[in-house]
Amino acid sequence: MGPVGPFPDATISSLQTNMGTVFLRCNNAVTALGMELEGKAFGAMDDIIADLEADVEPGVHRIPAMVIANEKAQAAGIAYNKQ
Repeated sequence: MGPVGPFPDATISSLQTNMGTVFLRCNNAVTALGMELEGKAFGAMDDIIADLEADVEPGVHRIPAMVIANEKAQAAGIAYNKQ
């Protein structure tokens, strides 16, 4: 991936390597997107999800649900601040 706006180093690999950023991918969201795209005749849900899975950047962690990840992060002392 290329640079993002005024932040040329804001790529997934750069943030992982240089800042220790952890990226999560919500399985529920990917499944919902696959269902929505299938409903709009973009293909079969399983094929859409497989295509999305094939394009995930290395080191991005798949989790069952973002709600669970938020709860575990908060229990570990990481604050979640939605603005």
